[in-house]
Amino acid sequence: MAIKQHQERQTAARQASGLPWEDNDLVFPNPFGQMQDPRSWSKKFKRIAKAAGINITFHKLRHDHASRLSENGVSIKDAQYRLGHSTTQMLLTVYTHRISGGQEKIATWLNTSFPAAPTDHETPLQ
Repeated sequence: MAIKQHQERQTAARQASGLPWEDNDLVFPNPFGQMQDPRSWSKKFKRIAKAAGINITFHKLRHDHASRLSENGVSIKDAQYRLGHSTTQMLLTVYTHRISGGQEKIATWLNTSFPAAPTDHETPLQ
């Protein structure tokens, strides 16, 4: 229902503007019906953040999002798809950052996930 209303408002605004229109069936096109330039979103975000007294870029939000996905156990393949990367390597190399406490989480998992080696075992486990 909301998308239908959005389309109706968009059609009315387009017709009122008199601008040339290229119908690409986009939900949020630019004023000419084409894909929006991603830089315009970054510029808008920068103005809003500055007005709010926050020193962060739109791109830093992507890094934060990727790191949070990793921290919360989302599969690398799902995170890759969500962020639109062509390979998981791009995601791992550029966007995920070492999460603090990661080594401690691994140690806790190892200590609680596997049974301890029997103490009466004749040869040490290797």
